[in-house]
Amino acid sequence: MKKQLLKTVWWPTLLSLLTLGIFVLLAVGSNMLDNFMKYDVKYLGNGVYWEIEYFGDDHFETTGKRDKKSRWQGPIEIFYTRDNSYEEVTMVNGVRHGTSKMTINDFPHETVVETRCYNMGVEVPCNKSTGSGQTDISAYRILCEKYSWYFFSLYCFGFDSTYVESYLDTLETLLYSYEFEEAEFNIYYEDALDKLGETPYDSIITLQSTLFLFQGLEEMKNAVLRLAVIDHYRSADIPSYDIVTTTYPGYLHALNDSGILNQDFEQFCADLDDSLTSYGSLDPEDPFYVDSIDSYLFRALTGIMNSELKSTLSPEAGLSLINNLLIRKERGLRSLSRYYNTSFKTPLSPAASSDIAQYVLQDMVTLFIRGDIIRQVMREAYLNRNGIVSLPVVTTEFTGNASATSVSIQGYVIGDGGATVNNRGIAWAETYNPTIEDHALPSGSGTGSFVLLVDGLTEGKTYYARTYGTNSAGTAYGNCIEFVAAAPTGIQDINLFVHDFTVYPNPAKTSVTCSFRLGSPTGVTLKLIDMKGQVVLYRDFNMMPGGENRITLDLSGLGNGLYNCQLTNGTDHVVRKLEIVR
Repeated sequence: MKKQLLKTVWWPTLLSLLTLGIFVLLAVGSNMLDNFMKYDVKYLGNGVYWEIEYFGDDHFETTGKRDKKSRWQGPIEIFYTRDNSYEEVTMVNGVRHGTSKMTINDFPHETVVETRCYNMGVEVPCNKSTGSGQTDISAYRILCEKYSWYFFSLYCFGFDSTYVESYLDTLETLLYSYEFEEAEFNIYYEDALDKLGETPYDSIITLQSTLFLFQGLEEMKNAVLRLAVIDHYRSADIPSYDIVTTTYPGYLHALNDSGILNQDFEQFCADLDDSLTSYGSLDPEDPFYVDSIDSYLFRALTGIMNSELKSTLSPEAGLSLINNLLIRKERGLRSLSRYYNTSFKTPLSPAASSDIAQYVLQDMVTLFIRGDIIRQVMREAYLNRNGIVSLPVVTTEFTGNASATSVSIQGYVIGDGGATVNNRGIAWAETYNPTIEDHALPSGSGTGSFVLLVDGLTEGKTYYARTYGTNSAGTAYGNCIEFVAAAPTGIQDINLFVHDFTVYPNPAKTSVTCSFRLGSPTGVTLKLIDMKGQVVLYRDFNMMPGGENRITLDLSGLGNGLYNCQLTNGTDHVVRKLEIVR
């Protein structure tokens, strides 16, 4: 009875707090956030953004390009000011994909460089081998093997491997002191964190909450309604409901499964669009265009939410309460996760727009919770130890257009979840997040990668695809990719880098990354020229591959000041200004 009361009373109150507090963090430049979350975003030009996130006296800087949905895309550098360590990694749709190079500079006699490989956000061995699920694996080992980037973040903020291992081992010991109940994991985990909150581990728990917040907001960028609203703005104001029904019908089906009728959702979308329109127009050329859309979206959702809950909580009160819940490390936001992986979405039929707004925000919260990496590794260790089978881990990658009516897609079953993957393949359709009920191309069984040819497409049409894998726990789907059926063409212009050459961070300190795109393999040279016209740094690359390229230059031997960074391909060259400031 007590648990039911928590779900029916505490959840709406907490959701309202989240609406008034956390979701508003997506708005740019709110002065109310200064005491809650300190970060800054700057546009450096040429599509490059520089984001700074603070933790006490330290901070980390992320520099690179974002896609049309404001997700990190392409070569990204993350710099940690505490010890001048940094990570260079490629991201796709906001997640790590490819090789990550982590440079640790706080060793007394040497700089350590470690390389990791990721496949759509999941760490994999660089030799592409895979392994099946194992039992009795510690949370520390899972963190190191699957989330090296997160462990690297903890390390760069002063928590070495011995400390992190001790912390996770202590959490596990407390967790395993309870009788095993899969459904009670989140409650057990929260209790364990509460017991450690007044111990010397409080500092890492505070950092964990901060990293969770930033990562959670990144995860929320993949919320389907958010993607639909951005499409609404970019498509000459086609109604959001029409966009959902044509591009994201799977989302509408999920609403139907929860008892929300199409006509109710259509009315909600009309209310949402009306609210968005009332806030005024936005400039698509503004580099913070999508950030403004986010601000409008969450402002509109807040306005549509239940008025009774709204009337009792001002935005300032909501932020203050969320601040206390997070920073003071009480149950707070962690209590929200009690409902993660549980069925808290009750049927809503007929549903008012305020009810649907609450449902939509609940859906976004489930994505937000994925940002709690420590919870993820603890849960995996907890289930592994007790022999519980989980869904497979699968990812998807577009290989290329094989013809005007066919494409090649690579699927990758990274982990089997502890049971044999007896069916795998590619699901595709003309709509977002296709399932095996749409079109399915099977490709045997087991873990590992495979490539399938999807044919019978219509040239010029947009399609979506994702990998699926099935074991005894059910069917898991990987990331959804979008592609256009088109005839394969070779890019003839080898001087495309003239338009796509960027240098970042800028201003730079100890190193700078030069990113450019080549239409075909060719040789390039890179020079740094000071204001006196002298070449102070020169690099000759006899052959660089076609496509995106990235070169990192060590600036430690150069003084502060302005420089010209010149990239040359044959007789053509392009120049970017670079400032070194320490």
